[in-house]
Amino acid sequence: RSLYEYLCLAFGLCSAPRVFTKLLKPVVAFLRGRGIRLIIYLDDLLFLNQSHDGLLLDQKVVIGLLEFLGFIINYEKSVIVPLQILEYQGTVINSLSLSNSLPSEKVISIVKLCDDLVSDNP
Repeated sequence: RSLYEYLCLAFGLCSAPRVFTKLLKPVVAFLRGRGIRLIIYLDDLLFLNQSHDGLLLDQKVVIGLLEFLGFIINYEKSVIVPLQILEYQGTVINSLSLSNSLPSEKVISIVKLCDDLVSDNP
């Protein structure tokens, strides 16, 4: 009989999100301990800094550390340029007005669903 083991975290494994979160916890603690402010949800990271240059420096440190640890950054799916208004995890975060909102497409979709619900139930 042979014994097999995964070389990476299996996609679709029910425990994968928890395992990945636990794996990143010391990395996030290390970064926060060095003053880098970030929000993390599974493999989505959001860096926060009051200065454009500071954010670029934080980004360089985080990406360098993650790549050193063997993580592969998907630059095509990443927003590398610092922004004050961006969509993250399905909401629009606006640091200028200090607000969160739904993207207009989601609002339109919700309104349509409500209209459909009302029109189907007179």
